[in-house]
Amino acid sequence: MELAVLCFRRVAAAPHELYLEQLQENSERDSAIAALREQLQRVPKPRLVLTYSVESLKGFEDEVSNPPILLHNEGDTAAIDAQIDALQLSPLITVTFTTVQRIGAQDTATISPRVQIRTESGGWELDHNERHFGLAIQRAHVELAHRNVKTQHGSRRWTMTVRYHDADGKPYTQNYDLILNVPTMKASTTFVPPQ
Repeated sequence: MELAVLCFRRVAAAPHELYLEQLQENSERDSAIAALREQLQRVPKPRLVLTYSVESLKGFEDEVSNPPILLHNEGDTAAIDAQIDALQLSPLITVTFTTVQRIGAQDTATISPRVQIRTESGGWELDHNERHFGLAIQRAHVELAHRNVKTQHGSRRWTMTVRYHDADGKPYTQNYDLILNVPTMKASTTFVPPQ
C-alpha cells in the first residue's frame, strides 16, 4: 500500500517538478538575453542628426534665406557614406544631395543640395539657383498650391531619409520630416522614430 501511495505522489508531483525545471531554464535564458542587449548598447555606433531650420521662406528670390543642411554625428564612432535620398518636393522639383564619405564621432558635415526644376513641357528650367534649398521649398509650395494640393493642418510635409554605415558595414536608416508651416513659412526638420 505504501508503495502505491509513493508511486502516486511521484506521478502527481512530476508536472510540478517539470514546471520548476522549465522556469529555471527560462530564467537563465532571460538573463543571457538581457546581458546580450546590454552588451549591444555598449557597442559604439554612429547616430546622425539631420538639421535644417529657417525662420521664414517669405520674399523674393534674393530675399529668401538659405541656411545649411547639417548632419551631426552624435555617436561614438564614424559614419561612413552618409547620404540623403533624393527628395521629390513636387512633380516638377527634385532635390538631390551630396554624399559625405566620413563623419567622425561628434563631427558635423554640411550637405549640399542640387535642385532640379522641370518645366510643364518637360524641359529644364535654367534660370534658378540650383544650390538654394529654401527657394526650392518655397517654389514647391507655390506649385502644389497651384495644383490644389491641400495642406495638412496648415503645413506641408516631406520625408527625408538618411542612410549611412558604420566602419563594419552595418547599415542604418533614419527618417526626418521636413515641415513647412504655411502661415509663417517656417521650415525645419524633425526626427521620425522608427515604428
